[in-house]
Amino acid sequence: MAVDSYRNKVKVEVSSGKAEGGSMVLSGIVLSAANPYFLLWWAIIGLGFIMQAHASFGYPGVIIYYCGHISADLAWYSLVSFVVGKTRKFIKEKPYRIIIALLGCLLVFFGVRFIYDAAEKLIKII
Repeated sequence: MAVDSYRNKVKVEVSSGKAEGGSMVLSGIVLSAANPYFLLWWAIIGLGFIMQAHASFGYPGVIIYYCGHISADLAWYSLVSFVVGKTRKFIKEKPYRIIIALLGCLLVFFGVRFIYDAAEKLIKII
């Protein structure tokens, strides 16, 4: 995200709001499920949280965790969708690129911090 923004490959695109061949919600579900990062997240991070929920509360904990996680995703992405829908008509390309670059850098920071914390815990175990 940060590199594409720097290289001016990020654009603000305004579309009609209609997904070709069907519902935008269904398209979002299919894209999320087909996203390799979605599967990777559930295989690594999500599985750890599910195991913690199961260890603490059994199968009801797993169901509560999953429903809570999906509800939080729905709330967050609904907010993001609403904000993007309301602002994309007047946001200029340069501020948009700056926002995308900052968010990309923030993701890199979180990724590095995650790896650092994991390595630190691994060293303590060894």
